[in-house]
Amino acid sequence: MLQIDINSYRIPYLLFSIIIAFSSSIVSFDMLLNIVRKSNGRRRNFWTILSSITLGIGIWTTHFIGIAALKNVATFHFNIGFLVASFIIILCTSFLGMLILTRSNISVLAASITFTIGISAMHYLGMYSYHTLSMSLNNKWFLLAVFIGFIFSLLCCTFFKKEWGQTPSFKSGIKVGGWLGFSFTAIHYISMNGAVHHAHHHPEDANLEQMIIFIVLGVIFLVFATIISNFYQQKLIKQMTKLKYQERYYRSLYDLNPDAIFMLDTEGNILNMNEAAAALSGFEIEEVLGGSFKHLIYKGDLNFMADQFLKSLEGKIIESEIRIYTTSNRVLDVYVKVIPVEIDGEVIGFYVVLRDITDIKSNILALQNAESKYRSIVEENFVGVFIQQHDYIIYANAMMSKMFGYSTEELQTLTYWDIVAEEDHPYLKEKISKRIQDNQTYVHFSMKGKQKNGEHFYIKVHSSQFSFHNDLAFICSVIDVTEHVQSLKKVKFMAYHDSLTNLPNHRKLTNDLTEKIAQHESFSVMFLDLNAFKKTNDRYGHLAGDAVLKEVATRLNNLALQNTAYHIGGDEFTIVLLESDHLVIKEIAEKIALEIRKPILYKGHTLQISTSIGVANYPSDGENIEELLRKADLAMYTSKERFNNECVFYQAQLLTEVEERFQMEEDLKIAIDKEQFFLCYQPQVHLLTGELSGVEALIRWNHPKKGLLPPNVFIPLLEETGLIVEVGEWIIKDVFESLRNWMDRGYELPSISINISAKQFGRQNIYNLIDYANKGKRVCLQKLNIEITESAMIDFENSLDMIQKLKQLGLKISLDDFGTGYSSLSILHRLPIDYLKIDRSFISGFDKDSKVVIEMILTMAKRLNVKVVAEGIEKQEQIDFLIKEGCDYGQGYFFSKPLLKSEFEQIWLSK
Repeated sequence: MLQIDINSYRIPYLLFSIIIAFSSSIVSFDMLLNIVRKSNGRRRNFWTILSSITLGIGIWTTHFIGIAALKNVATFHFNIGFLVASFIIILCTSFLGMLILTRSNISVLAASITFTIGISAMHYLGMYSYHTLSMSLNNKWFLLAVFIGFIFSLLCCTFFKKEWGQTPSFKSGIKVGGWLGFSFTAIHYISMNGAVHHAHHHPEDANLEQMIIFIVLGVIFLVFATIISNFYQQKLIKQMTKLKYQERYYRSLYDLNPDAIFMLDTEGNILNMNEAAAALSGFEIEEVLGGSFKHLIYKGDLNFMADQFLKSLEGKIIESEIRIYTTSNRVLDVYVKVIPVEIDGEVIGFYVVLRDITDIKSNILALQNAESKYRSIVEENFVGVFIQQHDYIIYANAMMSKMFGYSTEELQTLTYWDIVAEEDHPYLKEKISKRIQDNQTYVHFSMKGKQKNGEHFYIKVHSSQFSFHNDLAFICSVIDVTEHVQSLKKVKFMAYHDSLTNLPNHRKLTNDLTEKIAQHESFSVMFLDLNAFKKTNDRYGHLAGDAVLKEVATRLNNLALQNTAYHIGGDEFTIVLLESDHLVIKEIAEKIALEIRKPILYKGHTLQISTSIGVANYPSDGENIEELLRKADLAMYTSKERFNNECVFYQAQLLTEVEERFQMEEDLKIAIDKEQFFLCYQPQVHLLTGELSGVEALIRWNHPKKGLLPPNVFIPLLEETGLIVEVGEWIIKDVFESLRNWMDRGYELPSISINISAKQFGRQNIYNLIDYANKGKRVCLQKLNIEITESAMIDFENSLDMIQKLKQLGLKISLDDFGTGYSSLSILHRLPIDYLKIDRSFISGFDKDSKVVIEMILTMAKRLNVKVVAEGIEKQEQIDFLIKEGCDYGQGYFFSKPLLKSEFEQIWLSK
């Protein structure tokens, strides 16, 4: 058993095996790079198989000649099965490795591993087939050989991929194939250091001379490889000869061609260009040689040209127009022709022929723009254009056809009189006569056009004369101004009409009255104001108010007949009557009032509206518009104050009443500043015992000239002017001051009531005002009773929120004047009130109907667990009835009139 080292080899045999290794590897990869790379289909598969066979036989032969090179091996015996298996393995892995290498989407690592496994497996099986040699897979020399072989295989595959993407040569095959030659030479001879030779003889062993078989095999392989290489070289020489012949044939045409010609490879790299190409692009050939042609293409055309090159790869000649860059970044328009260069049916490159068409395209574009410019004026304009000669239309554009409903052919059979409304023929004749008379070359006029269906529309025509076929003609542009005219009418209508009711507005009223006054016509102005309109708005919303105004406007329009109704703003309307007779006017007013009083249905609600009417006459009541409207308004307010919805005619006395009213308003403002208001106190008693249950604070006004005035004289004015809020704040502060004073003096007062107006209750600061005026004395709050009217409950949710906040302070809430306002039984049970106050109108009337209402209120209050206070008690029979029906408390002159503070203290608190 002998160990194998370098001295164990016959050097000639060793060198012979290495030559076979490198020659087979180089020839195989040269075929891959120079033939397979440029082939397709079956031809590509054939050359791939042939190159893998060449490589496989070379590796297999290298192995067995390397075995024969051993000095100590005089005879050898092998297993034919393992020998064949080793041959098949190296052929298969060679083919698989080359197939992987030629696929661009597979890593070089996969091919390297494939080659390494194939060479190692072939070597190991080859060794295993001999009886005189043995080797372990765990042998360090074998493992080292496999590792080094893998490194060389990886280098081979890496260089192959690099050369595959470029233009290869025979040197490329040497560079790539050499590394694989190193790989399987290293695997064989390094691993052999770990092999062991067993010196024994078998009868069937071959002698040394039999090794000539392997030598012959090697020689046969070299001859085979040489033949393949010679065949391949002859093919290359033939191609080169053909190319040189073609090059000489076309060189003069190429060099002297006035068109720019670029030679490209299949990757689009520039191989050459002629002088015309250099002149066109501005580049020297050295600057662009080897560079990509795409750098010359305008970026907007890159994708397009990429598609064209793909088509040319299929052998098609492509012609198109693109843009290119020059050295100065100037963009040129060029005609491009891509001609594929084919050898043996394979496209190996392209001729790209360029011709500068920048000036041609500029001239064509200029002509097209000029033609398009003037054509669009006529054919595609938004105005109609026609030419008329001797009254006939001899040309019309598409817009004329669209405007008038005729085809262009039909229009050319008409005269321009046929497309003008008959009512405007006299006007048109006048315009034509004036143009002839004044020798006008250009005229314009507005009139109505007549469509094919007979409908009229508004047009504006501009006409100018010119010579057409040596005869006078007119070219006319027609603009449809219907929308413009209608818009003007709409604007004018909106300027003189209310947008909600569509009735004439205040501006229109002023214009109409000005015209009537100028004509000295006698007329009357009826001024209308809707009663309780604000309450409708507040309760049902502004949309309900708008619905009322529109319905009233419709009814007035239906009644006005020859008279004109106007909506001058808000809930105010005016009717101008061509009448001065009071009886006739009153009859009209009664009809209007009756019509307006009819119920108005809105979203399931029945709205009830009435009106107050005032009338002033021209010229007896006023000689100008302002005076007439002021006096009609004054008469209307008088009607409103009388609450009888009657028609009131202006009288001089009304002016006096108004002046008194205005003076009263001024006096109220002064009264606040000069503290002319004071509080009186009317006791509230327990009906059964007659004991004091509380007191109501009532405001009085000591007028400096008119003396003591009752609340019904000035309270409405306070409400109307908004002064009620300021006065209400004063009342709250004064009541708290009196309450604290009485408590400090030891007086026992169950409760004190104050009235809060709807306006003041709706203000968000009422809570803070009461809390501040109390100055932290909770006992005072517990004695305070706030009386609110049903009108304060229109906005129920907000009112409920405010009541709940006030209740948190500890005070009590009374619903005043119950039965006269808006309260609904469906919401009354939700109110956290302590008292209901029956309005004095039910007590003072005290008839059968009143008693029924009182009984109902008391029954309802008892079910709601709410106490009841009856106002306005003046007779014993009223008390008896109320006690019988279960009323708790009473108030009125029967017990006491409202008293001054000192009187109340002396009579009621000193007991």
